[in-house]
Amino acid sequence: MEQLLAAGTAGFTAALLVAVFAIGVLRRHARRFGLVDRPGGRKQHQRPTPVVGGLGMAIALAAALPIVLGLHETDSGFGTLLSAGAPFAGALLGLLLFGLVDDQRGLGSAPKFGVQVMAALVAVFAAGLALERIGIWPGGGLIAMGFLAAPVAVIAIVGFVNAFKMIDGVDGLAGSTAVVMLAALGIAAWVADAASAMLIAATLCGACLGFLVFNLRTPWRPRATVFLGDAGTLMLGFAIAWVAIDVSQRAASPIAPVGIAWVLALPVIDTLNLMIRRLMRGQSPFHADRNHLHHILGRAGFTPGQTAMIFSGLTLVMAVIGLAGSLIGVPDVLLGLALLLVASAHYFFVRYAWRTTKAIRRLRGLLARSDADRLPVIDRMALVGIYTVALALPAGRGGIVGAGVALIGLASLAQRQAIAAALRGLAITRLALMMAAWMTLAVFLRPEPLAAVWLPVMWMTGAFALPLGWWLGRYRHHALPLFSLAVASLIGTWALGADWQMLEAGYLRTADHWGSVQTGGLLLVLMLMVLVGAGAYGITSYTRRWRARASLVSAVLGVTMLLLLLLGLSLQSAVAAGLVGLVAMVVAAMRPGEQRALRVSVVGATVVTILLGSLLANTFKPPGVSLDEQYWGPVQAAFLYLGGATTQAETRYPGVASRLADWRSVVQASAQRPLAGDGRPFTAEERPQGALPTYRSAYASLLLTGGLPGLGLFVALIAVWMRAVSRAGRRQAWPLVQVITAYGLLWSVLGLFLLSPVVHDPLSGVIITAVWALGVAASLDSHQSSSAGAPPATSGDEPSSPSRVPLRIVDGGAARRIDR
Repeated sequence: MEQLLAAGTAGFTAALLVAVFAIGVLRRHARRFGLVDRPGGRKQHQRPTPVVGGLGMAIALAAALPIVLGLHETDSGFGTLLSAGAPFAGALLGLLLFGLVDDQRGLGSAPKFGVQVMAALVAVFAAGLALERIGIWPGGGLIAMGFLAAPVAVIAIVGFVNAFKMIDGVDGLAGSTAVVMLAALGIAAWVADAASAMLIAATLCGACLGFLVFNLRTPWRPRATVFLGDAGTLMLGFAIAWVAIDVSQRAASPIAPVGIAWVLALPVIDTLNLMIRRLMRGQSPFHADRNHLHHILGRAGFTPGQTAMIFSGLTLVMAVIGLAGSLIGVPDVLLGLALLLVASAHYFFVRYAWRTTKAIRRLRGLLARSDADRLPVIDRMALVGIYTVALALPAGRGGIVGAGVALIGLASLAQRQAIAAALRGLAITRLALMMAAWMTLAVFLRPEPLAAVWLPVMWMTGAFALPLGWWLGRYRHHALPLFSLAVASLIGTWALGADWQMLEAGYLRTADHWGSVQTGGLLLVLMLMVLVGAGAYGITSYTRRWRARASLVSAVLGVTMLLLLLLGLSLQSAVAAGLVGLVAMVVAAMRPGEQRALRVSVVGATVVTILLGSLLANTFKPPGVSLDEQYWGPVQAAFLYLGGATTQAETRYPGVASRLADWRSVVQASAQRPLAGDGRPFTAEERPQGALPTYRSAYASLLLTGGLPGLGLFVALIAVWMRAVSRAGRRQAWPLVQVITAYGLLWSVLGLFLLSPVVHDPLSGVIITAVWALGVAASLDSHQSSSAGAPPATSGDEPSSPSRVPLRIVDGGAARRIDR
């Protein structure tokens, strides 16, 4: 392995240096040989540009491969390389020569297609490169192609070569995408111990980087000085397809073919979706247009360099998902279905190209807008901190979350004057600070203060949420990417810990096989509330807005996934809290003055969620356990205990009986110091273990620590939070669907407070702080809405001025709001 890595590194370095030198020399003589692309027609460049990138890369490949062969001793991998070397080199040489003639004279599509088919036939029949299998069924059987292995391989090679050629429309795009693909394929080949494929990928990757020195736009180079040309795209696309098929068909490879497909998928999806659209419009599937993804990004205002980075970044994300998912054992069928979902999302993005372009432009405008409080460096520091928390919190990375919180804290100190001016006079500010002061005194004004209790109690006061609410108001337009990032991080972290082998074998009813989530069920439930709100918005505006349709589809998929996790992991307390949140959303939607269509949508989304949850719960319930015993049993036990039948309650559901007994002991203990509290969440008979007892309700811990005043301040804080959110809805500073979703978030937390301490760890404390911060943001938005005194807008799409706009949890097209 070490020798293989050394050989690959040497080939990469040599190809990089030779490519830089060769292309530098060739571009000076390109005009003499007619290898120049001149402006005109659909072309965007303004000057004649040499198209010698492919030739320079071929020279680099020819020069570096002997070095690789000399450093790598003969073994099975070398033998494979040697036997496949002649067909590989012959096909590449044929494509290179044909491409050079095409670059020089311009040939028709028929000869191009014929040469590509011939090269694919050489790969399949001369080198034995066929798609024998594409994955494994859940039962363990191979998804074999049989007699279709050879023709499908030919179609795959020709299709990818053309798809790759289609993305060569922006400076640096094809080259940077090829670098990402070759790097991913090289890693996959190394893992699969495929020496030949790894060496080819490493060498070509170095040659591509050498080409990008001349092709990628940078602040120091406003335009590309060399193009790849048809010679380069044909050769590079063919080589990538060759390596991908070679690696995917290795029997001992831990990476499945569908995992490799994720690496190459983006250009293929982009091309296939456009061909489908052309057919639906009655056009030829090969009709030229400017509706590829990179064209849309260009129309949205991104520079060629930014477009190349976005496209290659998306390719990198997909490559990581495919390779990592296959390595950790995600079933091939699930990876394939997920890839189809990505293709569907791309189709709708391109299908509504003019709308998505408009939306991206609008978002870029929001990102670039300025205000009186803008401090660019400080604002970026806070934004980096918020994104860091969104990424690391679902993954349970406490140290990284702490770094993100520190960045937000430092930015808040720098913006302290603006934050203080905005928060001054708000009722939620006064109450949060009063409660924080009272609980601090309650903890430390004791002969033997228990300092470990202070931080968990502070999470409940909402004091830390005050600056965060101000930042959320400034970065409301980042709500969707932040939420998407958090969901992706949560699902990815969970997938790493799940026992996929057992799940694929059908052992779905054992919670241990489902792994775990680092933040318990709290974050899952809050995400579920947001998605139910998004689904309600999608139902309300389904026929009128494309974003509503996209929101509904995303909500259905997201709700299904989160319910699977909640029930598969047997997070019963979180399920109960989620039911409380759903009921709160329905009650909020039923208030007088709410839109009838929105009421129906919220009720419908809630009912569908509960029914889907019941269906999944019946599927994942442990053997021999009924749903009545698992979910209705705790409720029955609570009524039995409150009715005095403690023995029957303990028999019916011991956990509920013990919690109610704990509440009784807490009430008796707090009666001794009802006003001052004990300064700690433990009774006199208990020995402190940790900051909070894991079996005790958060309300009970609060009552013991701060007495009745502490609990009363907490209730008042909840009331002020709810009033602020309601006022934001009444003043149309927030869309009504967002108000309803916020109620679901709050009451999910309050429901979980009843069952557990929740804030026993910093990660949960940060989540609670984010929920409190929504109330702060609502107070700020409603206050500014009242101060502005502007008439309500006639459309729910966007504000008409670049000043402060209301915070959005979900898209708010279902209701009007005030322009500010």
